[in-house]
Amino acid sequence: GRAGDGMIVTSGKGAELYTTLLDAMEEGARAAERDPDAIDRIIEIKVAYDRDLDTARESCKPWSALALTGEEKAGIDDPLKMQHAAEGAADRAHTRFIVADDPQAVVEGIRPYAELGFRQLIFHLPSDDQSAQLKAFTDDVLPALRSAFT
Repeated sequence: GRAGDGMIVTSGKGAELYTTLLDAMEEGARAAERDPDAIDRIIEIKVAYDRDLDTARESCKPWSALALTGEEKAGIDDPLKMQHAAEGAADRAHTRFIVADDPQAVVEGIRPYAELGFRQLIFHLPSDDQSAQLKAFTDDVLPALRSAFT
């Protein structure tokens, strides 16, 4: 908050972490006599949306490394070993994403971040078929987001 123009975080952590980070940013801004509201709050949100829930869930598997705990990935510095560890977490890869076949469920998954004050949302769509997932997301979810947050 003392020097930056913005802050960026990723989704899927506990609300306490975001509150701590946002409070620290605001405190730093005030200490530097800056307006905290002038500092961008950006979050990358992991969303697996598909009109078929099983497809949405399956699309997360290539990102299973995200589901590894700190203990599971501690000390791994070899990419092949990380890939092997991630394969063991494939059954829980979806836990790091908002996984939905209902646009309103995505809105509700995003709502806590909006309520914390994040104003710029970057969506991480995990599917190997980016074109199909992006089309479904823009056709179904974006109108619901606009309706809920504008």
